[in-house]
Amino acid sequence: MTNFADLNFKADEVKDDFAILPPGAYFAIITSSEQKVNKAGTGKYLAVIYEVIDGPAKGRKIFSNLNLWNASEAACKIAKIELSKICKALGINAPRDSSELHNKAMKLMVEVTMGQDKQGNAREENKIKEWHPATGAAPALTTSAAPAPANQAQAPAAWNQPATGAVAWAAPGSQ
Repeated sequence: MTNFADLNFKADEVKDDFAILPPGAYFAIITSSEQKVNKAGTGKYLAVIYEVIDGPAKGRKIFSNLNLWNASEAACKIAKIELSKICKALGINAPRDSSELHNKAMKLMVEVTMGQDKQGNAREENKIKEWHPATGAAPALTTSAAPAPANQAQAPAAWNQPATGAVAWAAPGSQ
């Protein structure tokens, strides 16, 4: 038996950051992207982590893998289509490094699908179905030193923090 007196634990105060997000629209940024080898060792994928930056789900993570280097042409094609949608939402045509996609706001349309855990058991998971510019219109790019256009509200600082040497979004408007 273990005494929890010094733990000061209250179950109703613990936030489950890995619970499924309800289907819907979320403003998010890519916080991390890393090339990894697939389980079979026959290809590589880009593991992408998004973070919700607004609303009740602020701080929650959404995970996605892009099979950009795979023996399956179909898998590569699907991944390139998804990467294209991400780039278009961010106003980036020809990124040379995945870090160019980091810390730029976009609007994601998320759904709940059935997937599998590492043991092969069925589980619900989030899947991104659509990527849109954060403003809902054509993306306006500025350098991090330039002010946002006067007709747009100032966004929280986290929305406008570029990766080193990258281009930042102008502050997104309302949903």
